[in-house]
Amino acid sequence: MIIMPAKKTKKEIEVEPQNAKRDAEPKKVSPPQPQAPVVQSSEEKKGWFPKIDATLTKYSPFVKQNWKGLFTDGLKIAGMEWMVIIALIVIAIVILAAVGGGAMLGGTDSVSSITQMMASLGAAMILLIPLVIIALAISIAISFLRYPAVDERAKGGKIAIFQKLRELALPSIGYGLVITVITLVLFSPIILGIITQNLGAMCIFVILSILAVLVFVLVTQFSQWELTIEKAGVFESLGRSYGLVKGNIVEVIVFDIITIVFAILLYIPFWIASFVLNFIGMIGGIAGLGIILMGSLVITFVWSAVLLTVVVPLQYSFWKTLKEKT
Repeated sequence: MIIMPAKKTKKEIEVEPQNAKRDAEPKKVSPPQPQAPVVQSSEEKKGWFPKIDATLTKYSPFVKQNWKGLFTDGLKIAGMEWMVIIALIVIAIVILAAVGGGAMLGGTDSVSSITQMMASLGAAMILLIPLVIIALAISIAISFLRYPAVDERAKGGKIAIFQKLRELALPSIGYGLVITVITLVLFSPIILGIITQNLGAMCIFVILSILAVLVFVLVTQFSQWELTIEKAGVFESLGRSYGLVKGNIVEVIVFDIITIVFAILLYIPFWIASFVLNFIGMIGGIAGLGIILMGSLVITFVWSAVLLTVVVPLQYSFWKTLKEKT
């Protein structure tokens, strides 16, 4: 079947010559326009330590906006830690007083009194060792509250201390146990050096152990953030921290040096205050001892709060930067 072409309308026939004339005219080509130079943003600019620069850019406004809340959180966390220590001291005094008084009453002569006293002290130590372990575990869990405290402030909220403590109790205690075991293993060469009874070998083993511990601390320094904020497991958090450090080893070392120097400079006023308190205590007799104890308690409280307000947010900002740019 043959298909006949459709007939053109009168309007189409009139327009065709105009279209042909337009197509035949040479097209005008506009000259190329000069392009404006591309300006890199502050985040795109490459310097010696771009991740440290990005960290400091985030850090300053964050601390200015949240320093009051962070300082308050620091005082609360330090207060909880001291409550655990004071409770342990009080319990220890009560136990020692009870067993000591019983031993003194139970002995009929000096020999039997001493024997009874030693047996009672042994029983007291058996009771105290589990208490010390429990108190240490609780203190570790409380100390880990610093990390989510900073993270919550960064999100515009504040930490629910007791809720977070329940969440982090087991992970943080497990983390503490693993770190303790690894640290003991890294220090084990010192025992070999002592066994050799050779001063030169002992010095070599001590240096090797210290270097091993320093390297371990270096590559695992972000594991607490991964454990508490990203909810990673103990070994997973250690692996994540190693991955962050491995790809940024130079900047991480430079950042650690900056942080240490910064913390030392921050502590100078506290060191001066501690020196003055100790001097007053030495010349104040019994009252001076009270001044030293109370002053040391206040200095410890304030220093813990300052760390959470100034130093820990710096570490947090650097960890966040590494995760974003690695």
